Amino acid sequence: MDQTIWLDTIITGILVLYFTEDAKRQSVLGEALTGRDFSFSARIELLEKVVELSFPAFANTHHDFFTKLDKIRRFRNRLAHAQLDTSNKFLAKGEEQIQLVFYENGEEKHQTITFADVKLRLAECSQVLLQLVELQKLIKQAH
Repeated sequence: MDQTIWLDTIITGILVLYFTEDAKRQSVLGEALTGRDFSFSARIELLEKVVELSFPAFANTHHDFFTKLDKIRRFRNRLAHAQLDTSNKFLAKGEEQIQLVFYENGEEKHQTITFADVKLRLAECSQVLLQLVELQKLIKQAH
């Protein structure tokens, strides 16, 4: 969850830098992009349009970048909005894992998360984070 905050912060910074170099305008745009009416999903969609329009080589090199970013976003939303399963039935298993309870299309669902899952997701976040830094450098060079 912590890394997604950094992903979101860097995405916002990239968008602000892409659209203006003026410090006052950057401040106003940054405020708008992080306001209540502009979601993490919307920032990702805008970033995807920016990349398609202005950085097709980045998109070609990192063809699964937005797929990974969307996977991270969906997992972040699940963590933020799901309930932790603290039922006696689940806790009686005594395993070192957690289980989330969430609803999808009106149906209760469960997702078990192990330490191995956490390590894998952190690695994916780190990879996407490095690719965002690469994109940020490309935008700085374009100015």
